[in-house]
Amino acid sequence: MSSQYSSGKQLVVVAGAGVVGLSTALVMQQSGLYQVVIVSDHLVSVPASTDKVIARIKASNGSEFVFRDPATIPALEMASPYAGAHWRSLATNSDVLLQQCEKETFGRISALEKDNVTFDGKPIVTKLKGMDYYMQKPLETPWYFDFVSKLKIQKEGQDGADFPSGIELAVEYDTFVINSPLYCAYLHSEFIKSGGQFVKSKLSKLGDCETIVSKLNLGSSKRIHAIINCTALGSKHLADIKDNNMHPVRGQVVIVYAPQIKRTVTKLGGPAMRYVIPRGDGTVILGGTHLPNNFDTQIDNDTTTSILNETLDLTPELVPGYKPSCPNSIPKSQALQLLRKNVLAVKVGFRPGRTGGVRLEKSIITGSLSNSSITVIHNYGHSGFGVQSSWGFANMAYRMLIPYKL
Repeated sequence: MSSQYSSGKQLVVVAGAGVVGLSTALVMQQSGLYQVVIVSDHLVSVPASTDKVIARIKASNGSEFVFRDPATIPALEMASPYAGAHWRSLATNSDVLLQQCEKETFGRISALEKDNVTFDGKPIVTKLKGMDYYMQKPLETPWYFDFVSKLKIQKEGQDGADFPSGIELAVEYDTFVINSPLYCAYLHSEFIKSGGQFVKSKLSKLGDCETIVSKLNLGSSKRIHAIINCTALGSKHLADIKDNNMHPVRGQVVIVYAPQIKRTVTKLGGPAMRYVIPRGDGTVILGGTHLPNNFDTQIDNDTTTSILNETLDLTPELVPGYKPSCPNSIPKSQALQLLRKNVLAVKVGFRPGRTGGVRLEKSIITGSLSNSSITVIHNYGHSGFGVQSSWGFANMAYRMLIPYKL
């Protein structure tokens, strides 16, 4: 942990080190206006070569793919390492704020891909095709159809289109996938390189940040100018926040080894979420579920079976040699057996849902050391769109802080 402090800069503490907290801290640290300290009980890291091997898969070229779990943080305490992240807008046509945040994030991750930025020798962002399958044509054209590149729309039966059963409309466009655990580790690395500090500590209330930073070597001034609250589900339990609008949204996914997958696939409509998201390192996230106020951390085997069955229908190339429209294809039962052999892990994560949407506003708390008032800017409750909107919301929080810098 760096102990260097640039005099003249105001001290800002970011509580939380998920993708939103890391992005927010990096924006503020790189602005040159603030000395930023992140306080969090958890930090996403890349598995070490000495970590436990979860699965081994023999690749088609005869080599062995070794999988070590990048998501070891308790699921109810951080969602970011569990995310199968891709840029696919979740903003409605009327939600201009979320649209703007998604646009800003698109630009940032696009630059990372263009610059071939890697971490631990692996790409953080991968550009590929996104395919959205609609079970029913949307009542109005989604806003991002005019934003993305190389948009292609096909209706069922048009130009020999061969859709999975029950699909009425298919929309293809250029997009990006983000390897979320790797990305979080990269953001932390960039934050430290830019002079930021990280303190591992569990907060019982935000006001405790004052006591924590008082123990650091921060030069002549240790007075906190502002705290940025990016604690997600933790905001429900902080004694000086107690946001009862926060609730977990349970998601179960299956991680498989399928390096041949070069597109994302999302099915819209129907009783369950289904999506296929490659991470760019040979692993692919198959999902999923969206269950508000469900705290169950246990794997549901029936859900796993449904995910494998339905994502194979959406993306037959998950199993080489499986082509349901071809009479010489292997049968689906055999394809499912082969797919199961490539399962690396089944994971349960919890999106930070919030009744009323993202909390992006200021409030005042009392410091635990001085009993003085401290300005808090809240930036949490991003549900399932945290990664794809993170830079936009980080910029929003930064712009909210600027008027208070003097």
